[in-house]
Amino acid sequence: MKKTPLVILFLTIFSLIIATINNSCAPKTQGIEEISIPTKDFLTDRISDNPFGEEWVIRENMPVYSNLETGQIITGVFQNEKQLRISFNLVDNPVSGSNKVNCIISFNPMYFFVMGTPVLVDPGTEKKRDIDYLFKNERLYYNVNAEDHLQYIEFSVASRKLKNLGSLTVEDKIKQARMIRWIRQKLESWSPLASGQIIAQPTLRPIISHGGYAVDGTKKAVIWANNSKLTGTFELLDASNNRQHPAPQPVVYSGNLEEAGNHIWGGNNYIADFSDFNQEGLYFVRVKVNET
Repeated sequence: MKKTPLVILFLTIFSLIIATINNSCAPKTQGIEEISIPTKDFLTDRISDNPFGEEWVIRENMPVYSNLETGQIITGVFQNEKQLRISFNLVDNPVSGSNKVNCIISFNPMYFFVMGTPVLVDPGTEKKRDIDYLFKNERLYYNVNAEDHLQYIEFSVASRKLKNLGSLTVEDKIKQARMIRWIRQKLESWSPLASGQIIAQPTLRPIISHGGYAVDGTKKAVIWANNSKLTGTFELLDASNNRQHPAPQPVVYSGNLEEAGNHIWGGNNYIADFSDFNQEGLYFVRVKVNET
């Protein structure tokens, strides 16, 4: 007798988040500041030393931008186990000898979920305050008063399993999904395997690897499964109104899976592309599985 159950499968750590600011459904923190995207956008020069100590790692692979021309402001990105800091300061006499200039700085938090409210810190005066932001075009924008001494914006972060960049290829996402599979052997999104076993079996359930997505960004979940298991379709479920099977589920989007070649450990790779779904919220990805 053939059964066709619906199975909800998702990464243990992250369910699907679509938000204008990574972990929030709000486009900006609460506050009174108005932030506009600058018409001019320049890649900033980077700081050459580390002012925060050995526990902070310099992230050269995360560019920072400003509406001040290159050579007027210096920035840096620093990370420890739980936090990220964006430092900035003016170079000598950037604008007619001024030592304080209002400007916009921005960066793409491509590797992280930003958690909580960012804090602006001035080590010279030891002042700290919450700072507002705008999230647009996959960047965080901050309005700051840059001075001739170092200041920094600090916030808590959690690692993103998959980068959310339009330029990231399917192959790159698949490689990252393989790393997740290798490191985390006991996710709820597949059937139990023998100790140390990493080869796909006929009983293997699909693995869905996904993280957070910008509302207007590229949104693709990477799925690893046996091709005999899948029906070729996927759905998004509204997690805030999720119901127990067999009750009807709140399906908000459906689409067809795209084949993406064979998996290195057996089975096949698939892509669930829902880039045209732009509703903020928290969702599960569901695939229909054929089982006997």
